[in-house]
Amino acid sequence: MIPYYGDYPEDHAEIRIPFNTFDSNDPSASVTITNLADGDIEVHADGNTTQIATDGASVIINFAGETGSHMILIDSSAHADYTVATEYAVKIVGTTIDGATVNAWIGTFSIERAGGALATA
Repeated sequence: MIPYYGDYPEDHAEIRIPFNTFDSNDPSASVTITNLADGDIEVHADGNTTQIATDGASVIINFAGETGSHMILIDSSAHADYTVATEYAVKIVGTTIDGATVNAWIGTFSIERAGGALATA
């Protein structure tokens, strides 16, 4: 199951999507991720197969200096593709974890999905 990270107000400056990476031979052991860049983040709106602009997306590898703990930050004010009453899914593509190329859904969020009635962040 892909984690849901909340409902945000329109033009929110920092939506945080944390994720972890693990050793394929020992799932209790954290490993770093290599060659993941800001351009390897994809965001899809309402189940659409076409990704939206990710101008405001950035990645922090080994967040707080901890191997295997990473953070994606999304600034929804950076592009008009982030609109109210919309659900978003976040994916990383073409990165390397423990020697294997990985594409993975890592989280979901929404922007005022109840038409502005429920923005909790």
